[in-house]
Amino acid sequence: MAAGLLAGTAHAGEIRILVIGGALASNCNAHAFQPAAGVYQLGLDGAEKPAGDPFDWADCQGGAQWVPLGEALLRLGRADRVVFLPVGVQRARAADWLTDSPARTRLQAALAMARAHHMRFDYALWQQGMADAGTPRSEHATQVDAVIKSINRQVRIGKWLIARQSGCAGQPDPDISSAQLQAARDPLHRRFPGPDVDALGAAYRVDGCRLNRAGQEEMARRWVRAMGEADAEYTRYQKESLLHYFR
Repeated sequence: MAAGLLAGTAHAGEIRILVIGGALASNCNAHAFQPAAGVYQLGLDGAEKPAGDPFDWADCQGGAQWVPLGEALLRLGRADRVVFLPVGVQRARAADWLTDSPARTRLQAALAMARAHHMRFDYALWQQGMADAGTPRSEHATQVDAVIKSINRQVRIGKWLIARQSGCAGQPDPDISSAQLQAARDPLHRRFPGPDVDALGAAYRVDGCRLNRAGQEEMARRWVRAMGEADAEYTRYQKESLLHYFR
């Protein structure tokens, strides 16, 4: 489905992106990007504003990867304008988005704002998991599934992309990563794999964990690639479903 249709009242050629995540998806990275033409964020009051770091709905006071992602989508002609709503809380666990916690409070306020302004999102990007290290695979998969279902009941999402992110300093948690990949392989419910954040080595980090500018820009490139792959996979899935139905 075209971005303009999913975006509700958005302009033609607009992409709206919801982000949910921990420190690396928040404003906790090394480089703060300045506003870029055509890239916007939804402010605390729901009004669009230029999307420079730090983003309003995410914590920390550094930088994120969303301005370069927006610029990359514009350069590729994927959109005429890109609007972000990144909800990020450092050290958030998957369960924190479901229970009484600062992460859930922030998320619910953002979703309430989105509903009040009749907003719909073309993509939702899930990028968190480092704080979940040690959680059993099945438990983490259940938690991620519950978060996604909870958000889907509140706002309309075109596609979910779920990154693999499970550790720092070259020490990923295979159970967390496996659970994330499991949750992402579900085209029926429009869930697809996002980038492998764990694969970013020391050259992309400032302290073995947080991203430097090269890491932020590399993540933007990987998100663009993942979004394109998700769109192609969903198109294939729809065609295969129709062929099966009409046999």
